[in-house]
Amino acid sequence: MSAFRFIQQGYCSYEDLPKFSTIDDAVQRHLRSPKVSLEEIREFIAGHLIDCYSNCAKINTDADVEGLISEAQTAAFNVVDDVIARLAVTEGNCNSLKDYVSSFDSLGAYDRLLTDFSEFLDLQEYKEFFSRGKDTFIPEVTAHWDAPASFASLLPILLTAVVQSQAKVPDGRVVTAIAHSWNAIVDAIQANWNVAFEIPPATWEELIAGALDRYGFDEVILTPRSGDFGRDVIAVKCGVFSMRVIASVKAYSPQNAVRYEDVRSLLHVLTTDPQASKAIMTTTSQFPPNLMKDRSISQFLPYRLELVDGNGLGPWLARARKSRLPTW
Repeated sequence: MSAFRFIQQGYCSYEDLPKFSTIDDAVQRHLRSPKVSLEEIREFIAGHLIDCYSNCAKINTDADVEGLISEAQTAAFNVVDDVIARLAVTEGNCNSLKDYVSSFDSLGAYDRLLTDFSEFLDLQEYKEFFSRGKDTFIPEVTAHWDAPASFASLLPILLTAVVQSQAKVPDGRVVTAIAHSWNAIVDAIQANWNVAFEIPPATWEELIAGALDRYGFDEVILTPRSGDFGRDVIAVKCGVFSMRVIASVKAYSPQNAVRYEDVRSLLHVLTTDPQASKAIMTTTSQFPPNLMKDRSISQFLPYRLELVDGNGLGPWLARARKSRLPTW
């Protein structure tokens, strides 16, 4: 859209041209900022053009002001699409794209986010944007979206659930493992432990819940993400030798060890819950090196507290595929 078109049609005057010429300067200023706000660029351009056309009726009483404002909005979106196409591949710009697609269904933004910027997305984010984009746009324009090589094999699996809900209970929802999805992720972890760090925390909680289901507990409860009192999963064995196990799941990067406070908090929940028989904490990372020397913690190992670190978690999951608790 050109300012000269509006001048020719008598909708604005040459005096308004500076308002058009400053748009590119403003866009360049935004692009030089530490974090580009695509929404601010869009609002600035639309506001500039709308302000420019606001006097149309005074210049030409036949002007379609409403139509011009609509064109101004469209022009603003088009300029932002052009900006998106030229964004440098940085983590900051990736965050800008994520903010933008949360408000607007921009094919250009989704396209760059899921192709050029995918290295900055974790698996859960990629899954969410991939699903939303596929639901929003026709297959012909999304067929080239491919997951990054680091988790391409997992994406089709994680687009489906790892566990299925059976019932709602006061502590959360009773779940059972979906064998195909659960097994496939465990297999991927066994083949390459680095896959563990691509799996988002919510999926890790489902994996641990699925493992406890596979270990033969009668009822496995996945608690809400907030207000769970440190209990991500609760597993119950009924009948003879009944037990109630509470589990805490820590999906951490290799260099981020579990804190002493996390273990002590779980122990506090265990000792203050009269129905809890045992607590389990799993992590993709490690526990503090001197944790086992702490008498206040070690006295609970292994019969009331079980700690499974990154070295033991893979085998722990593998055993869950074969093991069943006695049915006494």
